[in-house]
Amino acid sequence: IVSAFVLVMISLAVYGQSGNFNLAG
Repeated sequence: IVSAFVLVMISLAVYGQSGNFNLAG
């Protein structure tokens, strides 16, 4: 469960960064 939670957090962080780059670009 912890591993899944960490994976979701990482995925969410990457998605957020991608969104920021898209908005900036």
